[in-house]
Amino acid sequence: MAALRGVRQRCLLECRLGFKVVLLLQLYLRTDFVTCDNETIVYHPYELDALQKLWNEWNKSTPDTSINLARWSSSQMKPCESDIGYWRGVTCLRPFCASETTCNKSLTYQVKVIGLSLSNASLVGTLPDVFWLPEETYLPSLSHLELIGNPNLTGPLPTTLNNSWLYVLDLHDNAFNGTIPNDLLFPRTLQYLDLSGNQITGGYPLEQFRKPQNSLQSFNIGRNKFSGVIRTDAFQNKTKLQKIDISHNNFTGQLPDLSKNTELRYLNLGGNHFTGTLTNLSDFINVSVTTTVNVSNNALSGPPLPNLKASDLGHVKELYLDSNGITGTLDVAQIFRESQAVVNISAVKLRVLSLMHNNISDVKYETQNMWNQNGLVVRLQGNPYCLSKDVNTSDAKRCFCNQLCYITPVNRAERRKIITISVTSSTVAVALIVLVAVGAILLRNRRYRRYLLLQFQQKFDEFDVKPTIYSYNELKAATRDFHEENKLGQGGYGAVYKGVLANGNMVAVKQLYVKTLQTGLDEFSNEVVLITGMKHRNLVNLKGCCLREGSRILVYEYVDNYDVARVLLEQDHRGRWCRGLRD
Repeated sequence: MAALRGVRQRCLLECRLGFKVVLLLQLYLRTDFVTCDNETIVYHPYELDALQKLWNEWNKSTPDTSINLARWSSSQMKPCESDIGYWRGVTCLRPFCASETTCNKSLTYQVKVIGLSLSNASLVGTLPDVFWLPEETYLPSLSHLELIGNPNLTGPLPTTLNNSWLYVLDLHDNAFNGTIPNDLLFPRTLQYLDLSGNQITGGYPLEQFRKPQNSLQSFNIGRNKFSGVIRTDAFQNKTKLQKIDISHNNFTGQLPDLSKNTELRYLNLGGNHFTGTLTNLSDFINVSVTTTVNVSNNALSGPPLPNLKASDLGHVKELYLDSNGITGTLDVAQIFRESQAVVNISAVKLRVLSLMHNNISDVKYETQNMWNQNGLVVRLQGNPYCLSKDVNTSDAKRCFCNQLCYITPVNRAERRKIITISVTSSTVAVALIVLVAVGAILLRNRRYRRYLLLQFQQKFDEFDVKPTIYSYNELKAATRDFHEENKLGQGGYGAVYKGVLANGNMVAVKQLYVKTLQTGLDEFSNEVVLITGMKHRNLVNLKGCCLREGSRILVYEYVDNYDVARVLLEQDHRGRWCRGLRD
């Protein structure tokens, strides 16, 4: 599921256009301009009253308000003043003097509250109705509202949200409940909506989402208590949607028709009670644009997708069909065929095919499907096919049931035995000589390997270090024979590959360039001893090593690498970053 989460985050970054606009505004507002001594900054009374209404509601029971609602106050009525401190989570649009010439005039500017973002603030209470008239207290300029991760923030959604100008409405992982009122028509400006992880009930809110149909890009109501049938045309007019997540509710009936959503990249319908037979992906999605599809944990039935050829899968990279009623035989070889006679591995975009916990009894495959899958991972755990006793001895079952894909080498002794039976008696003598020679070579190699390991162990005992010594075959299986797609990088001393051991642990495997380094046994063992003895919080730990005649391999702890976009824009990091800018 890590890959699925990665795709989800990429989709969120693409969808949050509204949030990006607001973020740019924040940076713009924090820029230093000329300070005018004769300027007057004022706040509109109804915006201050609205913030006070929120403060009065949340101040009743929210713990540690000095931290969770830092600088909010009934006496300090300037929420966006740098000299006395910004109220936590409040973003304002504040005018500025552009030049000294402008500063020569007496000017009065009105500050507008354009954003409210409180993540993991332990808010207790409800969300007051402060978003539009006829209330005397309201926030007419609010463009983004983000209240996230407050498990004691409860009650229904305010009906005046429909008259706001929100671009971003993110209320996920709170405790909002009740149904979405019929008169709550979400604003036509809305681009990003996330109501996931609440306790909202009722049917699919079709009418409530008619207004933003031409602007909405990300739609997430997953992990709630919605129920009932979704009309097949519920999403057809929402042409800008890039992400849909309605997972883990109680929706029933047929899958909605999403084939006309030409910009949809991410789709999660898992954890519901959808029924029907799924035969072609193109029957309900546009396979030319959608990359991730999850319909796991439903009540779908039928054979395992008879049309899984590259031309039928389109741009789909991840397909999750776990825990449905899918039965029959899975034809893995079909995935790589554009037709019965044409095999085109490079045309396959699919990287994950997950059919766990279904009723698949057999798999059709070709040997190259395991050896050269172009990065495809097939998961069949929990099917009858994977419950037989030969799951660890069969190459195919080990690949599709445990995701350890490699071809067991042919036993040379057995092969020579077959050849011996079919030849004349004179050839038998030659074959026996060959067998004896091969046996002698194998015995010599085994003794040499034991000698190397003994030398290695003596060195480790001398310096009191105990790294794990892995077998070459174990690391070869973990990195899929050091496949290019597992390569994390390379330098002057070797290449590093991402690997998954048989126990599921992830490691970074560094294969040293022996010829370049002219690394002998002493040099390599000294290097292992030195690295094992170095401990620092900023150094990756060495888990072990592998010694082979022509190979020197180091096995490190695997640590994910993060990029700037993820650090700056992910939900957990964004709040800390923005608060740093604001403070």
